[in-house]
Amino acid sequence: MSKPISFFLVLATVLVSALSWAVEPPLLSFAVVPQLSTRQIHRVWQPLLAEVGREAGVRFRLRVPKDIPAFARGLYRQEFDLAYANPAQYAEVSAHYLPLVRDHGRQLQGVLVARAGAVKDVVSLSGKRVAFPDHAYAASVLLQRELRRLGLSFVPVYVPNHASVYLGVAVGLYAAGGGVAATLSRQAEGVRRALQVVYRTTPSPPHPLIVHRRVAPEVRERIRRAFLSVFDRRPDLFAEVPMEQLGVAGPEEYRQLTGASP
Repeated sequence: MSKPISFFLVLATVLVSALSWAVEPPLLSFAVVPQLSTRQIHRVWQPLLAEVGREAGVRFRLRVPKDIPAFARGLYRQEFDLAYANPAQYAEVSAHYLPLVRDHGRQLQGVLVARAGAVKDVVSLSGKRVAFPDHAYAASVLLQRELRRLGLSFVPVYVPNHASVYLGVAVGLYAAGGGVAATLSRQAEGVRRALQVVYRTTPSPPHPLIVHRRVAPEVRERIRRAFLSVFDRRPDLFAEVPMEQLGVAGPEEYRQLTGASP
């Protein structure tokens, strides 16, 4: 091979390498329904999204709306490329979003908590103020539906997130409040010890991780495979999401919820 040809081959290789470094992976917004505080969500989700992004060849920008209603508004306006949403929220935007993965190791179940020793059964809550995280699914929609089927009349009070419910009930602001077992288990020990579970809802499919249809199909599939792969390699990163057994999610699993209120 002549020297000029060799020189141009080397130059071309260098240029291709430089261009590959210059092109950054696509940046996608990822929103999480704020069941917990902003600090807790960043601590749980940032390491997970960094690992998944590296494997999928994308970058995620974590977005944590100030409360559940703000998250719902952003979702309905299609502001997020991906989101971890409750089932009813997904049903409302299923024309624009597709489920990628969900936990196959458990089902979603709402819990009603009261101050320890203060309530014997749900009947005694009749006419009392009961707190619910605004726009929550199992902790509010399902729970209220089942309590009313039991004939219980109560005064609903809506608060920003699950943590606000638990703290409010623990200090006596509300007679009871709605949550889910997973978020209750992550509260400070003092708050947990101050509460007791007085009712549990019928289980239902858990939160799906959803992606907007505007994201290219090949990118969606890379992200799906990356989540599954990272779960196999690093299940510890999912411990506080929480997901016990990550698997593929499909629209048909949530079809019966279409039209449900968030």
